[in-house]
Amino acid sequence: SIPHFTYGDEVDMSALLQLRGQLKLKAEQQDVRLTLMPFFMKAMALAIQSFPILNARVNDDCTELHYLPSCNIGM
Repeated sequence: SIPHFTYGDEVDMSALLQLRGQLKLKAEQQDVRLTLMPFFMKAMALAIQSFPILNARVNDDCTELHYLPSCNIGM
C-alpha cells in the first residue's frame, strides 16, 4: 500500500565531500568510520518534512491518501 517511485538527478557533492573530509579525522579518532550514508539519511528526513506526501500511503482501492505521522527510514 506504499507507492514506490524512482527519481534521478545530478547533484554537486563537492561541499558535502569537503564537510565529510573535515569531520572524518575527528570521527576516526573516536574509532568511527564516517561514510556518506548519515548525510543521505538526514537529507531524506529533511525532504520528507518539506514534502510530506513522500511519507504517505494509499488504501487498497487507491481512493484515500493517509499521511504517516512519523518518518521511519531504513537502509
